[in-house]
Amino acid sequence: VTLGDDDERALEGNAVYAARCRNCHGPLGRGSTEYAAGRGLEVPSLVDEAWSVSPQIDSVRHRVFVGHAAGMPTWGVAGITTREIDAVSFYVLERLRPEVLGGGG
Repeated sequence: VTLGDDDERALEGNAVYAARCRNCHGPLGRGSTEYAAGRGLEVPSLVDEAWSVSPQIDSVRHRVFVGHAAGMPTWGVAGITTREIDAVSFYVLERLRPEVLGGGG
């Protein structure tokens, strides 16, 4: 499911984020974009310390897979592979939220 090294995983995660997540969560993960507002969605910041998802990779993978009733697509059914879910979850934690796992950058 996962890629060979962290750089490759983050690179693929960035591509998935740009294609699937950026419209609503914004390029830096801060949420509340004009795109989301225009659709009546209140999109949370992924980089806020108070983000409601547990800062564990499995929790982020789960949220991406099942989505959210408030408007986040169920990506596990809507066409993102398990590998892409892993990569974008890693990207969010390691590149957008590097303090969570103590690395990234």
